[in-house]
Amino acid sequence: VRDLVKKKLPAASVSPQSARLFLLATSQPQELDVQAAVRRHVGARGAVCLALTGPPDWHISPAAVDVPVDERGDAALARFRVTVRGGTAAGRYRLSYALGTDRSQAAVTFEPVWMGAPGLPRPPDAATCTREAFLAAPASVDVYVIDARFSHELRYGYVEGAADGLLAAVHRFGLNVSVMTDEEMDFLELSNFDAILIGPNAYLLRDELRRHAGRFLDYVVQGGVLIVQYQA
Repeated sequence: VRDLVKKKLPAASVSPQSARLFLLATSQPQELDVQAAVRRHVGARGAVCLALTGPPDWHISPAAVDVPVDERGDAALARFRVTVRGGTAAGRYRLSYALGTDRSQAAVTFEPVWMGAPGLPRPPDAATCTREAFLAAPASVDVYVIDARFSHELRYGYVEGAADGLLAAVHRFGLNVSVMTDEEMDFLELSNFDAILIGPNAYLLRDELRRHAGRFLDYVVQGGVLIVQYQA
């Protein structure tokens, strides 16, 4: 039995490419490439006007863009260039999406959550779920300006898990991060890394990581630093 009821969908939803961005505090202006996917669900045909707003002393270009999503189910990418003022103090700053030329309607992200029957060999989807719900939240991006120093001489290993945006976040800081493949877990010399990070739910998603868990524990016994993110 499938418990699927009718839902009232927004005319369009907005999915930011990244929910969090990180910058080092500096006296110089910095630029961010901010992107979001716009998907039309219902409503009148035609382009959707998407605007991005932020702190008053930050410059956003363009201020708004018409996204060509004419038909139900259409999706397209909107792109903004954000210039962060030099000397911005450390802290969290929010970029918010809005719909309409007057920015009167706050944009929302709209994500399905599926519950499957016990014993299914793979995660449920829209076709196989027994219950379906939708989560709506304001479409926004949090920009974290941090006052920190990094040691660029250290070498880090990273075992990817569920998507968490970590690699994109540290890319701006010029850190030496090597992503380990399943094959490399079998032979890579772990002692070459100053620290190894295990991504979210990697032990659930990566068979090879579970098979080589002993190697990573031996690395810790020999003095290595192993950081394990949440494993649900």
